[in-house]
Amino acid sequence: MEQQQQLGADAWARVFEFLGPAGRFLQLPSVSREWRALYAAALNDHHQQQQPQPQPQQQQQQQQHASTAIHLMAASAPLLRWAFANGCPKSRHMLGHIANAGGSLDAAKCARAAGCGWGEVILHAAMRVRLDMLEWACAGGYLVTPAIANMAATTAIMHGHIAVLKWARGNGAMLTQFHCDFAAMHGHLACLQWLRAEGTDWDATTCTLAARGGHLATLQWARANGAPWNAHTCAQAAGGGHLELLQWARLNGAPWDAHTCLDASRGGHLYVLKWAREQGCPWVPGQCLAATTSAEVREYIVATSDYVPLAHQVP
Repeated sequence: MEQQQQLGADAWARVFEFLGPAGRFLQLPSVSREWRALYAAALNDHHQQQQPQPQPQQQQQQQQHASTAIHLMAASAPLLRWAFANGCPKSRHMLGHIANAGGSLDAAKCARAAGCGWGEVILHAAMRVRLDMLEWACAGGYLVTPAIANMAATTAIMHGHIAVLKWARGNGAMLTQFHCDFAAMHGHLACLQWLRAEGTDWDATTCTLAARGGHLATLQWARANGAPWNAHTCAQAAGGGHLELLQWARLNGAPWDAHTCLDASRGGHLYVLKWAREQGCPWVPGQCLAATTSAEVREYIVATSDYVPLAHQVP
């Protein structure tokens, strides 16, 4: 019997090599109790194998030194030439290192001449606002597909780089409502303004995400220019603890519902919850109590509502 179980476990270990990411094909353990036990055991073994093994301190230091050396080398064209002449590997990641290190275009040309692949140079250059490197890569034969242009646009918005965003648009990026939402979430008002000037759509999610990030100026501009909003704006402001933004939203007619108090409770923002309740915001005390981990919020909910926790109820 033990031998049969071991064979089953070994078979499941082999199955996991073909299943891909752990947790897929969850219907398999529903076949029988035996399969459920084998699946659970194999999943546990799989997770343990995926855990990074601790590295000796000396090895960690060597890796840190190597990373520092690559960064310094990538920033210097003469040092890069010397490195290639002395056997430095022609890595496809080198151009990305050069962009991240602030290396010159001459260093990038040196790496390409030595045989380094393009790698993800476009994304690294977009992140560092290296328009010179972006234009050089395109002129040098790098094929900018719509997918790459879209990733460059997203990267540009994340870091607030309008110049790179314009480059991405000129190289095939399809600007959608997602990009307006992304700009609002990160509080990059200039990017949002440019996107709207280019005719990019938006909806209530734009205001919701601006509130989530606490970006009052972005929310104010969006509303002044016709962006719709709904109760999620107040809820997200409360969840982030952004009381000033919540107060402005309410003063300017933003609707709210019980999710405002719920999200304030979940975030442990007692001052937001108190203000919302003082202004008549609806709530469900039991849900708020269940959602919070804050002792102060719990005490406030119990003290200001008729809700009695189950632990205190008399049968």
